[in-house]
Amino acid sequence: MLSTAERTTASLHSYAFVARTVVSSRSASRTTVAGRVVVGRGLAYTLTTAGHRTQVVRARGATFVRAVPGHWRRLAHPHLVAAPTPTLLAVLRGMTVSHLAAAAHGATTLTGRLAPATARAAGLPGDHPTTVAVVVDAAGHVRSLTIHTSAAVSGRLARVAVRTTFLRFNAVPAIRRPA
Repeated sequence: MLSTAERTTASLHSYAFVARTVVSSRSASRTTVAGRVVVGRGLAYTLTTAGHRTQVVRARGATFVRAVPGHWRRLAHPHLVAAPTPTLLAVLRGMTVSHLAAAAHGATTLTGRLAPATARAAGLPGDHPTTVAVVVDAAGHVRSLTIHTSAAVSGRLARVAVRTTFLRFNAVPAIRRPA
């Protein structure tokens, strides 16, 4: 099942995603990233955190950003961010599955762990245990990925939970530079 999900993911041309992250230490911080990927063409997403929305478009070697509402600007030196497809593929390739369970609509839930080196290679914190749950539908599409780990944040150990939902496989609009 995991190898089928890996092959299906590697063959995708485009998809949409929604990633919800909660970082908990003394209090909880929530972030949502909703966007779409067109493999080899670009990435567009909206980042929502603490009530603020920022849109980002990475297309044809350029990165554009704007606070919503606001004007687009091209970044001269964009920061590197974890790319959704390579991160998902690294998790699928490196995951050690410990349990399989039937999920809704013929899907299967695979739960397991990532070794620290595998987590780091996927762009995730890798100093603490990382548990993973992947829901794969009958066609081999990853429908959701849930990651639980810990990371040092401001000198404290914080719990990190990320739940990403994937949808609209090979059916998202092209990504274009903002006007």
